[in-house]
Amino acid sequence: LFGAAQMEAQFRNSGIQMPFSGTLLLVFGAFIGALCLLVLATLGGLLSIPIFEKRKGDVPPPPPPVPGGPGYAA
Repeated sequence: LFGAAQMEAQFRNSGIQMPFSGTLLLVFGAFIGALCLLVLATLGGLLSIPIFEKRKGDVPPPPPPVPGGPGYAA
């Protein structure tokens, strides 16, 4: 694995000009990554609602609990 200094030296030797370097590049990359994750998570949530939603059609509500049944003191 190359270190950060070795990578910058390789870029300089090959003639590539980097607009950012070091910590600024790391912060900028993290911001772009977080933005991509936010967009993909939002799209996944919006697409999963019509696919996995269980409320289909008119389903009647469950019946009320029976007195003396589970949940009531006997």
